[in-house]
Amino acid sequence: MEKTKVTLLLKESYLARIAGAVGTRMFQNLYALVDGERQDILRRGDLSCALFVSTVLVGFHLVKEVHVTVESTVRDMVSSGWTRIRYPRVGCVVIWRRTEGARIDRRHIGFYLGRGKATSNNSGKGYPHRHSYLVHRAFRTQLGHSLRYENESQ
Repeated sequence: MEKTKVTLLLKESYLARIAGAVGTRMFQNLYALVDGERQDILRRGDLSCALFVSTVLVGFHLVKEVHVTVESTVRDMVSSGWTRIRYPRVGCVVIWRRTEGARIDRRHIGFYLGRGKATSNNSGKGYPHRHSYLVHRAFRTQLGHSLRYENESQ
């Protein structure tokens, strides 16, 4: 009997995982003891963007671990060989600027889908959704290749 040869299509699978996450509530809650008190540190999905992105990336061995902050996710991405790029490409990770005057001063992270669309966690609804984007920084990886870090001026 002949062995079946299976070759995973990583980029296609990665993009399908991102698209398939829309509407899932699996990133809404993460419980911890804070000063001895049990708390949902993601506030029913309000703070879930980094968990969503890093969970997808960990699933494809593109970062080392799951994170709950944008800052720690970006540090892991850079140390894992992600490169900063000037313009977004399909599948890259995008990071939105801190919004002045917002009720909470924080950055936001998600995935670029192409044609001006992105997927990220909707803090009001508490789950990933598709939307238009405004890019602050974009990072990319070539699945299966080593990369160098590039700054925006290159």
